[in-house]
Amino acid sequence: MANKDPDREELLREIQEWQFVATELTLFLDTHPENREALRDYNMAHERLRNLHRQWETRYGPLTSQGHSPSQYPWQWVEEPWPWELEKCKGGL
Repeated sequence: MANKDPDREELLREIQEWQFVATELTLFLDTHPENREALRDYNMAHERLRNLHRQWETRYGPLTSQGHSPSQYPWQWVEEPWPWELEKCKGGL
């Protein structure tokens, strides 16, 4: 398993937090589509999340597969640890 990388774990945690925010705002906007403040917040969360994904992929490779993330050569999706395995690296889960 790869060595611990606090920056990697911190970046992944921030991505997870912003994904949660975006999901919650999506659900809210499904029932309140004309709420300008929520839409503004959603667009801000989307932009932040896009930037965080770009940072991750520049530093560590693809965050997702199936056409959502580009990959450098060679194919990087198979490299360890995968994003959901980082907790295992710390001895968690």
